[in-house]
Amino acid sequence: MMIKYAGERLGSTIIKEGHHGYSTSTTNHFLQAVIPEVAIIQVGVNNCYGHPHREVLELL
Repeated sequence: MMIKYAGERLGSTIIKEGHHGYSTSTTNHFLQAVIPEVAIIQVGVNNCYGHPHREVLELL
């Protein structure tokens, strides 16, 4: 939705990944629109949910 309305104006040097890096919280399409240099993922060490998910880390 953000990409649809913001278009080329959507961009940031730093982004905070959604929902602790859950696999469906960030898409490749979104990252290509934003083109961040740094991504922040807030998680606890050895959390029982496996956050951040490998799929998200591979996109970054």
